[in-house]
Amino acid sequence: MQGEVLVERDSEGTITRRASPPERGMPPLRNWRRQVRQMTDNGIDAFKVLINIMNGTPQKVQLPDGRESDWITPSIETQRAAAKDIIEFINGKAVAQTEVMHAEKEAEDVEQYQAMSDEALREAALPFLERAQKKLTEGEE
Repeated sequence: MQGEVLVERDSEGTITRRASPPERGMPPLRNWRRQVRQMTDNGIDAFKVLINIMNGTPQKVQLPDGRESDWITPSIETQRAAAKDIIEFINGKAVAQTEVMHAEKEAEDVEQYQAMSDEALREAALPFLERAQKKLTEGEE
């Protein structure tokens, strides 16, 4: 065998014959995203439901036994979640505030380092450099 193909070799190891791989009787695989798009009219059905929930429109749900439920009015929290999802679809997901604060802190640090003289930078870095040198010399021993 070589991969999925059965091969015949001579005494020197050279391939003399190959058998063709067996035909697979499976239909070609389809992309699951394409299937979902076809089932939901390119996602429009899902967006309509989401907009109805956001607007507080009462909904009926089909139960597993085929019956329909009573009318259900989405709660305020459910409406808020649907509105947030729609806003994120339209505008993109918001950046977490902690990430914004971290980026601002880094920018402030860079500005401070750029404002320092070379001598002040050496003095600030000296304790770190001494610790690093000490660890290097301990590792060599």
